[in-house]
Amino acid sequence: DRRIGLYVNIPLEDSASMQYSMQTGSREKDVDHQLTYRNKGFGGDYTVGASAWHHRDFSGAIDYNFNATYSTQTGYGQAMVMADHSDFRKGVRASFDGSITLTQHGIATHAKVYDDGSRLILDAGASGVPMNQHQAKSNIFGLIGVGNTSSYYRGTYSVDNDDLPENVEIQDGVTEVAMSDGAIAYRSLNGISGEKGVARIVLADGNYPPFGAVVYRQNNSEQEVGIVAENGLTYLTGINNKSDFIIKWQGASCQLKINALNTADLNDLICY
Repeated sequence: DRRIGLYVNIPLEDSASMQYSMQTGSREKDVDHQLTYRNKGFGGDYTVGASAWHHRDFSGAIDYNFNATYSTQTGYGQAMVMADHSDFRKGVRASFDGSITLTQHGIATHAKVYDDGSRLILDAGASGVPMNQHQAKSNIFGLIGVGNTSSYYRGTYSVDNDDLPENVEIQDGVTEVAMSDGAIAYRSLNGISGEKGVARIVLADGNYPPFGAVVYRQNNSEQEVGIVAENGLTYLTGINNKSDFIIKWQGASCQLKINALNTADLNDLICY
């Protein structure tokens, strides 16, 4: 069999390229043409292509196929959509390739973990928290999954503080950890989610907590969310209808509960 082929690859601006190929052989009556355009955009990679087959003498009908593919790497895995249109096949297909890790803190979703790859589970306490140098984001459980991390080597993983969701603060935005093959590590980022506002805190006897008293939010663990200034003025974070606060100073403490989320009504909050 004698075959002949023509292959042309034309690089375009940025990451785009165009490929054309033509093939035929001495035992075949058909000529195969393929044209493909590749580029990056819409948050991923995409290709648009067309194929055609015809007899060398152009007798008979010309068969064709149009196709397109889009793929993107998300914080939860790789998503792909493929479409075909021809006389013998029409349709759209979609696929998703990722991994999940079930923990006592919830389900962590991340890109596919290969073989004995180690994985890091970061607890941001809120959804939509992004990582630097990774496409991972926290899911509805507030968990960030980073798969295939370096084994036996200390790696640094940091939160993208410039792109945090509204009303979310991360207190421990940088994590350093070294893991063995196949290990699963968990770290809390001490995230705080909720409204922010300036409040005036008053004790039950009408006085104010002393200057420098520390305000903690009581959830699963005490998180420092504010420091009392002069005359009880305090900038609070993490205000929501499920949060109770405790103020501590010199061996004394008082409990503070905020029932309303209207940050305009935070004056004269009584701490019992």
